[in-house]
Amino acid sequence: MTLLAATDVVKRFGGVHAVNGFSLALDQGHVVGLIGPNGAGKSTFMNVLSGIHRADGGEIAFDGNALHTLDPSRIARLGVGRTFQVPRVFHRLTVEDNVLVPVAYRGVISGGIRERAAELLDLVNLTGNAGHYARELSGGQQKLLELARALMPEPQLVLMDEPFAGVHPELKRTLIEAIRTANRENGTTFLIISHEMPLVAALCGQVFAMHLGRNYLAGPPEEVLNEERLVDIYLGRTEPTEHADPW
Repeated sequence: MTLLAATDVVKRFGGVHAVNGFSLALDQGHVVGLIGPNGAGKSTFMNVLSGIHRADGGEIAFDGNALHTLDPSRIARLGVGRTFQVPRVFHRLTVEDNVLVPVAYRGVISGGIRERAAELLDLVNLTGNAGHYARELSGGQQKLLELARALMPEPQLVLMDEPFAGVHPELKRTLIEAIRTANRENGTTFLIISHEMPLVAALCGQVFAMHLGRNYLAGPPEEVLNEERLVDIYLGRTEPTEHADPW
């Protein structure tokens, strides 16, 4: 079942087409990679999906809803979570309170909600830090905290922008296992931007390669990551003259 379908999405900044007719489809319960060289438009596309930027063209359908017309808070309440390349945690709140932020609008925080927060902190190995201020965490721990916070409202889809970049190997293993557990036990769908190809190959069942804001390659990781044309775009030796069928 298709959970998210983005069709011919365009995002311009002045005369620059950061996203230039990009399309992809995500099936429910899958972990999907989004790769491409710096400047390909990956983060901009993810910002469009989460409502930070409004698309200048194309359509985005999520579980029957048109995301490209909605603001970030509405998109989040529909079931789309988000983490960032540079962690955006609330430094003056405790680790536990950071996890509770996405459900604070519901009013009284019941014992059941706090129990779920505790389970998520255990998932990312931050139980011992629950009462600490988020600013006391390392950068890698803050990325783990962001994932726990994104999972708190039980989203159908989590968008992750470079979750592994600059993370200590031990914390990276915790992050990978948390993604796998959420996907396996809760059916959470993930779209992950990463430059770490071995992790993309290990985690993702499908990979989309983006170049100059467009579709370039798409398919299983064993095919896409071994494609010679992928090396060409990372080395700047070619422009996208062929478009993969994202469907």
